Amino acid sequence: MADGTGRPDLADALARLQADREALSWDRRREVAQSLAEALSAFSLADHLLALAHLLAADPKWEVRKDVADFLPMLPPKDFSILAPVLAKDSNAYVRNSAERAIARRAKAEMQDRHAKRGLGQIAGQFEAFERQHGPAARKRAQHICDMYKDMLARTMLHDLRAILIHLKANGNALIKGAAAKGDARAKTVAARLADDLVMLERTLMDMDEYSTPPEPKNRTEQVLDVVNAALELARSSISEGGFDPDRVAVTVSVPDALAFEVTRPLLVMALTNIIKNAFEAYARPDGTLAKGRLSIEAHQDGEATHLRIRDSGKGFSAEEWTAYQVLLPGRVNKTKRRSTGYGLAIARRNVEAHGGKLQIETGEDKGTTVTVTLPLLGRARG
Repeated sequence: MADGTGRPDLADALARLQADREALSWDRRREVAQSLAEALSAFSLADHLLALAHLLAADPKWEVRKDVADFLPMLPPKDFSILAPVLAKDSNAYVRNSAERAIARRAKAEMQDRHAKRGLGQIAGQFEAFERQHGPAARKRAQHICDMYKDMLARTMLHDLRAILIHLKANGNALIKGAAAKGDARAKTVAARLADDLVMLERTLMDMDEYSTPPEPKNRTEQVLDVVNAALELARSSISEGGFDPDRVAVTVSVPDALAFEVTRPLLVMALTNIIKNAFEAYARPDGTLAKGRLSIEAHQDGEATHLRIRDSGKGFSAEEWTAYQVLLPGRVNKTKRRSTGYGLAIARRNVEAHGGKLQIETGEDKGTTVTVTLPLLGRARG
């Protein structure tokens, strides 16, 4: 019942334990619990994994139940609310202590989330009040000044974080090589996770750098369809690298061949790539796959602007993601998105606004999302 890396096959383990609670030895059940913790920490929330967590939480051996108590904070709220109270009243003191620590960690994380949401709401409210008192132009100017200050702070932090990352990568790579040399399956698994985490950290810093660096438009005439196709290809490639199958989502492109605009190609391709990638990921499921769906990309011009519309019928924005977008902050990483740093849409909006354009969103949780990019025909940059 191994998956080829020495780790237990969790689907097989669930089937065997459902048929017979003693089908696996207790030390093997501990291995299953530890592998389950690794899967959950990678944001995998498939139904069979959650079912396995419930099964192991009632295991006869306290050591197995303690392993479950240790990974309680990784569970979705519904499953956490069921298992945490049960394990907090376990007959074994070690299990109870682990469950109580997990409950405390979860409570602290929820309090931090509430503070973050309140802070975002207060910022949005302050900007709205400022606009009512002083007008849209004054709000735009105030927001621009805030962005400049935020960028300065981010670049200062980036300098220090990059220095830390250099040492982390050097030490991490040494550990990864050591684990490979040992040949121990579990050590290799942990090493692989470490390598992924280092890549993710580096990608996050790169996106922070991109987000905090003011765009410098250098416009030239481009075919709209060419730019859209380039962005679509990059988005599909990124989705594939994340382990998803982009062919699950049917894409329709309706852009006249003759349509052209004046833009800075790298900036706009990056913006559209991030928007299209989000549209694909709107169909992401907890089991790490994409649901079947549709994505449409349309473009037209009137006398003043080029209008690009990207529409999906996926899960839409959560209330928290929408509030963060409104105040131009990178959103929280979505647990159904692989390799997401949360900066994609914020960077897209910045790049569009650098062309003097607007990025507008119509969305609702479980109601899909429509993103409209409006670019003036002269492609002027923001002043």
